[in-house]
Amino acid sequence: MPYEIKNYDGTILVELEDGVVDSGSSSLNFIGRNYSNFGTVQNENFLWLLQNFTGGSAPGSPIKGQLWYDSEERYLRVYTGGEWLYNAISEISNDKPTTGRGGYIWFDSAKKQLNIHDGTDYILIGPERTTGFGTTRFVSTATYDLYNNPHAVIHLTVNDETIGIISPDDFDVNSGQNYINGIPHVYRGITFKNHATGDVELHGRSTYSNLATTATNVGNGTSGAILYQTSPGYTGFVSISTASSVLVSGGSTPHWSAPNEILLGNVTTATNLSGGAVGSIAYQTAAGRSTFLPYIGNGHVLVAGNNAPYWKPENEFGAGTAMTATRADSLLSSVAPANYIYADTSSNASTIVERDVDGNIFANNVNATFFIGTATSAYYADLAEKYLADNDYEVGTVVVVGGEKEVTACAWGQRAIGVVSANPAYMMNSALKGGTYIALKGRVPVKVEGSVKKGDELIASNNGVAVSGVYHSNKVFAVALETNSDISVKLIEAIVL
Repeated sequence: MPYEIKNYDGTILVELEDGVVDSGSSSLNFIGRNYSNFGTVQNENFLWLLQNFTGGSAPGSPIKGQLWYDSEERYLRVYTGGEWLYNAISEISNDKPTTGRGGYIWFDSAKKQLNIHDGTDYILIGPERTTGFGTTRFVSTATYDLYNNPHAVIHLTVNDETIGIISPDDFDVNSGQNYINGIPHVYRGITFKNHATGDVELHGRSTYSNLATTATNVGNGTSGAILYQTSPGYTGFVSISTASSVLVSGGSTPHWSAPNEILLGNVTTATNLSGGAVGSIAYQTAAGRSTFLPYIGNGHVLVAGNNAPYWKPENEFGAGTAMTATRADSLLSSVAPANYIYADTSSNASTIVERDVDGNIFANNVNATFFIGTATSAYYADLAEKYLADNDYEVGTVVVVGGEKEVTACAWGQRAIGVVSANPAYMMNSALKGGTYIALKGRVPVKVEGSVKKGDELIASNNGVAVSGVYHSNKVFAVALETNSDISVKLIEAIVL
C-alpha cells in the first residue's frame, strides 16, 4: 500500500506507491515498497548527498534548504525555495590562503583582521591596525556632556590614543563618562587634543580660517608686529616703529604713520584732533590723511558727496523732523522727488488704503492676513465651509455626509447638506488643507436632473444631482430660482436653505 513521505515541517512531499521510484518530487529518488534492485538507487542517493550534488548545473526538482556544490563557480549554494544563493566560504589562519575567489572571507588570526577576496586578491575590511602598535582607525562612539546627554561622535585614534574628535555638536565633555584626556570641550567640526604645548598641531596651508586663538609658529615678526599678505600665499610683517603711530595704507603696503601725521593723539579720548571746531566731523581726504568738515549750524544733514561728505539743509529732503513726520507725502527722496507712497481711496497700485472721516475703507480689493472691522456687503453669493471630500467634485454637485472622508456625492433619498460652491462670499474653516468649499446657505448653481420650475423644492437624487421633490418635503435642501424644461443634468440657480 502507498505511504507518505513528509517534509521536516510535517507537510507531505509525496505519496509513494508500491513498486515504483519517484524521481520528480526532489533531486533524490524515493523508493516505493517491494521495488526490486533498490540498492543501486539507495546508494546513489547517499553518494549525491555526500557530494552535495556536485556539478556544473543545479540539481533538478530542488527543495528549500537543499545544498549544491557548484563545481564550475566553486561555491557552495543553498536553495531558498525560489533561487540558489551563495554560502559564504571563510577561512581562519595566520597566513593568507594561497587560493581564493571573489567573495571568499579570510580572518587573519595573527593580526585580528577580516579580509575579503575581490576576485584578484584578499583586501582588508578592518579593523585598521599596524603591526606592533595599537588600534589606528576612526571609531564611531558616543561622548557625554555635562548633563549626561550622549552625542554621536567619531574618535580619531592612532595607536590606541584619541588625538581628535569629529562632532556635529558643541558641548563640554563629562569627565565621568567617555572622557578624552586633553579634550575637555568638543566643538562642532574637528577638535584636536591640546593639553600641552606641541601636543597636537595642524600643519599645512589653509586658504581660509575663521578663528585662530594661538599662532605659535608665525615667526620673524617682533612683538606687536602686524602680519599682512605681500602676495598670494605669502606674508610679511609691519613692525611697530613709533609710539602712538597709526597703521595706514601706503600704496602696496601698510605702514605706521608719525604721531601727528593724521592729527591723532590719544585713541581713547581723541584729545589731539586739532584743527577742527567744536562739532566738526573728521574724514579721510586721502590714504593716511584726514581733515575736518566744520559744523555749520542747526537744520543740516550730513550726506555723501562724490569726493567728500557735506552738510545739506534738511528742507531739501522735504522733511520736518523725524519725530513728527506728519505726512507720508512729505518724505521726498533726494534721488527721485516723487518716490513716495500715496494714500488713496481707490485700488491703485503702490498706494496706501485711505479711510474717510468716518473710518470707512473704500478701496476695491483689500487683501490682508486678518481683517478686523464690519463688512457691509459681499461680492459673491453664498456662505460656505470647507469639508474633506472623497473625490474632486464639480461645482453644483449635491453632497451628503458620508464616503471615505467627510462628504460624498448624494444618492436618492439622502438628506443633502449643500452643494460644491463656485465663488463663496464667506469661507469658513479656510485653514483646512485639501478641503472643498460646500455652500450651506445662499444663492448658488446646483446640478439638477429633469425639468424644474421656479419655486420647486429640490431634494437629493443619485450621482450628486438634485430633482424636483414635490412629495418629499422633509428632504428639501434648496428651492429653484429659475425654470428649465431640459430633462438632462444641468446647472440652475437655486437657494440653499
